[in-house]
Amino acid sequence: MDRSLFAIIIAIISCIAYIAVGGLTIGDLLFLIEHQKEVNSYGTVLALMCVSLVFYLAMFLISLIMLVGVKKRRPELIGPWVVLGAIGIICSILNFFVTGIRQPTMELMASLIYIALSCLVWYPIYKLWHDMRNGSFPLSREQQEYQPPPGYYAPPPVSPTTEENQNERVVEAPQKE
Repeated sequence: MDRSLFAIIIAIISCIAYIAVGGLTIGDLLFLIEHQKEVNSYGTVLALMCVSLVFYLAMFLISLIMLVGVKKRRPELIGPWVVLGAIGIICSILNFFVTGIRQPTMELMASLIYIALSCLVWYPIYKLWHDMRNGSFPLSREQQEYQPPPGYYAPPPVSPTTEENQNERVVEAPQKE
């Protein structure tokens, strides 16, 4: 499969996933706000859920930007997704080493699978971004077929004299009288 097609599919899946998880978080947030009078210990949870919503919205937008960047072959639009994906993988690895030892076997395996899948998704998109930045990824058909408008790269205008006349012309020094 072409890396750009893979990146488009991942961007679409990411957008759908962030919308779904954001919707679930909003539902949980509304439930907790409704039942906050019964239990007052949800303050930290509410704050974390609000931060999560902001993160989901940001990642949704970055996934959309990545989709546009892949379609238009613009690596600067893919870069934020690559950088935040790398940060997410590093945080997941650190979290695994900090809490992984104390986790039950199933959660430990789930963490390892999550890290592995994250790396498997991130690396091809990183390579696509890297190749686009270095110019080794082929341009889109529109970019290959683009011809600048006439005169855009035109040479400077030539004076009306011909090349022969230019060679015959002699610069004369001013005469003293």
